[in-house]
Amino acid sequence: MAYLAGKLGSVGINGTAVPASDFTVTTSSDTPDTTNFFDGGFESHAVGMWSGEITFTAMFAGVAYPDEGDVITVNIQSYSGGPTVTFSNCRITALEWTSDAKDVQKLKITAQTSGAFSFSI
Repeated sequence: MAYLAGKLGSVGINGTAVPASDFTVTTSSDTPDTTNFFDGGFESHAVGMWSGEITFTAMFAGVAYPDEGDVITVNIQSYSGGPTVTFSNCRITALEWTSDAKDVQKLKITAQTSGAFSFSI
């Protein structure tokens, strides 16, 4: 019988919490070359467009999982009731289902976001 061991967090997918692990959040911003009178003639690299990629492995929890192209909200918690990082308007770009006879069924989800997020305790 498969069981969940080790350190797990949870991910809220559109309001439904599912156990998850292997979280990766990579954010970046475009820094176009800019100059103005206040930077002394040097490039100032103003912040442009923000973006981010979120990848995590969700464990099968008997809920409806999103499809590629769906827009979801992702809430990441390290433990139940703990601090939450929320990413809104995440578009699913990849789903990878895996199944092992001696493990729980897992779904690796990759989503793109605008890079904006909120943190709450």
